[in-house]
Amino acid sequence: MDETQERMYSNGMYTVIKRTSEYGIRYSVVRWGSVFFERTFDSLIRAVEWCDRRKRGE
Repeated sequence: MDETQERMYSNGMYTVIKRTSEYGIRYSVVRWGSVFFERTFDSLIRAVEWCDRRKRGE
């Protein structure tokens, strides 16, 4: 399976990566300095909102 990845957003603590494959598009979140995906979303907006809430400590 070929997958492309593109950085879409970063708030200094979390980064949203757009992952495109033959199965569609997903937006995965990584914590700064980590190679593991924390969460994956169907929507870029939801991924960015999750990152910002986590950074604020909500």
